[in-house]
This record gives sequence, C-alpha cells and structure tokens, in this order.
Amino acid sequence: MKNIIFVGFMGAGKTAISRAIAEELNKTYVSTDGLIEKREGESISAIFEKKGEGYFREVEKSVIKEVCEQDDQVVDTGGGAVLDPENLDTFRKNGIVICLWADPETILARTKKHTHRPLLRTDDPKQRIQKLLEHRRPFYEKADFHVDTTMGNVTVIVERIVRHVTPLAGAYPEKAEERPGLRLWELLLAKLFQKAATPIMVTDSNGGVVFANTRFKRYFKVTGTNVSGRKWVDIVIPRSMRKAVATRFEKILKTSVACQFQVPVPDKNKGEKYFCWTASPLKEDHGLFVMFVGHPATGGRKKLVDIHPATNGEILDVILASSGEYAPDTARHSLRVMSYAASLAERLNMPPESIETLKIASLLHDIGKVAVDGRILLKKGKLEKHEFEEIKKHPGWSVAMIKPVSFLAPILPIVMSHHENYDGSGYPRGIKGKDIPLGARILSIADVYEALTTDRPYRKACTREEAVEILEDAKAWKLDPELTDIFLEMVRNGHLHEEPC
Repeated sequence: MKNIIFVGFMGAGKTAISRAIAEELNKTYVSTDGLIEKREGESISAIFEKKGEGYFREVEKSVIKEVCEQDDQVVDTGGGAVLDPENLDTFRKNGIVICLWADPETILARTKKHTHRPLLRTDDPKQRIQKLLEHRRPFYEKADFHVDTTMGNVTVIVERIVRHVTPLAGAYPEKAEERPGLRLWELLLAKLFQKAATPIMVTDSNGGVVFANTRFKRYFKVTGTNVSGRKWVDIVIPRSMRKAVATRFEKILKTSVACQFQVPVPDKNKGEKYFCWTASPLKEDHGLFVMFVGHPATGGRKKLVDIHPATNGEILDVILASSGEYAPDTARHSLRVMSYAASLAERLNMPPESIETLKIASLLHDIGKVAVDGRILLKKGKLEKHEFEEIKKHPGWSVAMIKPVSFLAPILPIVMSHHENYDGSGYPRGIKGKDIPLGARILSIADVYEALTTDRPYRKACTREEAVEILEDAKAWKLDPELTDIFLEMVRNGHLHEEPC
C-alpha cells in the first residue's frame, strides 16, 4: 500500500485523524515532528528557539526522505512541510497527499492552549494564523485531495477518507458503488444511516431484518452475523408480546403510511422499559420494505400502545442529520441553498406547502453524491470528460435514493431537474424554459449564488457584486431570467435571508 500523507496547518486535525486512519487500516503511524524531536533530543519549540527555523526545515527534509523510503504508512507532517517543493515531490513518489483545512477561528480554538507552538507566540494569534494560512495556501493547494475538518467530528472525517481516498492507496480495492446488484437506496442506508445517532433498522415485508445500523446493534446487543434475516420482533420484542406486535406490523404494511408505536423491550439489567418506533414504508421496485427509527421512550408505559398515524418529521430528521454527519460541507451548502430558495419562493408568494416542499428538496438535492466516486468529488482542478459524466448522474441517483420514501414524492421533480438549464443545455434530461419545474428553477438560482459566495478550501468566495455580475450573465441560458431579476433585486436590497431558515 502507498503511504497516506497528511499535510495542513496546525490545528487542522492531522494528528488525531492520522492516528485514527492508521488504526482503522492497521497501518503504521508516523509523525515527522516526533521523529525530529527524537533525533535532535529536544522539542520542536526548543529547536526553533536555539537553532532557528532554517535549521529545522533542513532536518525536516532529511526525515521526510527517510520516512518516504518506506511504504504502508500513515504520515502526519508538520504544518510547514509543504513549503519546500522538494518535500511534496518526495511525498508523491510513494504516496497520496491529503490536505486538511479548517477556518482561522477553529484553528485558534484548537491551538490556543498549545503554548509550545512557536509560530503562535504573538499578541494577536488569530491575525498570525490568517497571515500564515494565506501565505501557505498556494502550497497546500498542491495536495491531491482536500478535506474540510471545520465542522465534522473525527469519526465522520475518518470514515469519509477511508471510503473515498484510501482505494487510491491500495487499502480497499473495491468500492461499494462497484459491487454488482447494489441498489442505490441500499447505498444510502450503508453510507448515511450506518453511523446515525439513533437506532435504525429496515425489514422486508415478512419482517426479516435486511439492515440494522451500528447504534441498533449496540443498543440491542446483536452483531451483523446474528441479525440479518432474523425477524425483527424476535430481536427487540419480549416473547410474550411478539404475536401482538406482529399483528401491528401487518397493519403497517396494509396502510402503507408512516405510523408510531411503543413497545416494551427486553432488558435483564433494568427491568421493563419501553421503546418508541416510527415506521415508514419503503416502496421499492423489488418489493415493500419498512424503515424503523427508534428511541427510548420517556415515562415508561405499562401496556402496549396501538399504532397511530405519525408525521414524517422523525424520518426526515434522521435523513437530514445523517447526511450532515456524513458530508458536513455538503450539508452546510444545502442549508444555505434552502435559505436562499425559500427567500425567493416567499417573494413569489408561493403557497406554504410549496415552500415547504422546496425547502426539503433544497436540503436533499445533492444526496445522490454519496454514490459518486470519491476521487472525483475530492479532485482539485478541472474534471475529465468521463468524470463529469459521472457527476451528471447525481440528480438521477438522488431521486433513486429518495423515491422509496413515499412521503418525499413531491420533491422528486425538483431534485431531478435542479441542473437543467433554461436554454435546454443542462442535464440530465435537457429540458428547457417553463418545462423545468418552478421549484427547480428557483433551486438552481439559489444553488449557483451559494456556490459563488462561499469560500472553498482552494478558492476564496466571490464578492456579492461579483456574484451578481455572474448571475446577470447566466440569465436566459442557464437561469430563468424573470426569476433571476427578482432574486438579484432581493440581493441588492438586502432582502435575502442570509441565515438558514
């Protein structure tokens, strides 16, 4: 396996993430700073003070060369390692380079207690961080892949890197997307819901478990080998109650609407306790399935509660929360898009139910990107033709993932069409003008404006004036001209919601 080499500014999370990746892949963890301290017999701070940064960088270069002669390692480098182009060349001879990014405020919060950092010994460390980041940005941008660590926790970030990047290093030769017969909604379960904070299971029409996430398995003390295919009532329901609960399961299948019910669960240590489940049918081409989302009930009941109709809010909340954990940068983008789209929809006096549909579509419009090859999503620079062709599939993949959840049916036309262009040059269907659903035309404007006005790890955001100019140029060929004029008027007058609704 090639080396996986992490670069980036201090406080971006290199050490924690490198160690976790090494443990996950059972590879050797190497810290270049640690090796320097061992060789010199003193701390990095002491080396800087006594011998200067120039001496340190020469020692660092020597250590990097030695480290990169070996393979099968996860390498944690110092924040300034990439300042020497020779080091980057050395990294790439036998490895892939991943740059971790974080905003200055996050870096300051993570490093303010680290008094050993010689570069931050200043009266205004935040300003120092900003200047150093700007100076080093061109060097960091040369990395092969870029990951923003500002909002994601270590576990989520590690999962993303392992899933998307490590195939290039030879860690996992097969991607989940490449397994034959894998249905897209199953990919949604495996990627988004596996690490959800609440227990989730999916059963077939006979009650056999086809999916159970990590939290479910931990809560009910089961493993993958002894849960798949078993009747769900046999796992989570006391023996005396199974027949009654099975009857209620039949009602769920017959009504095909979301419902809630509360049942006792076995607990040898705590005695009788209750669990509340929200069940939502999944109508898939291969049959009817049911997704259960559960949580411990408060104020334990003394009897089995009959099923009753439920709002779909809990299922939707789980989908949104899981997508936010899996891809926090995409989730933040979607929240801002939702805010802008809702602003325009309200200005058009759309009915409240249509605005609500548009909001949900905005939040889920990019969910199909979980099926896109991670190497394409994380690639810096222009995509090759075949790579862009895969990106163009994500609206259809989003629809395929959402479609089994019946109550989300109203958002499907919007999600499918949000990359259609007003002149018919868009994708995936090439429709144009008013044939594009109104919600999709609104979403497209909001999507473009958000992308232009938000910082990315490898480029600064456009100013509001620059974004307005670009949207003016996009009228008639990409964006609905009438809607764009209204939207730009709102921007110029300060009537656009700048915070998520």
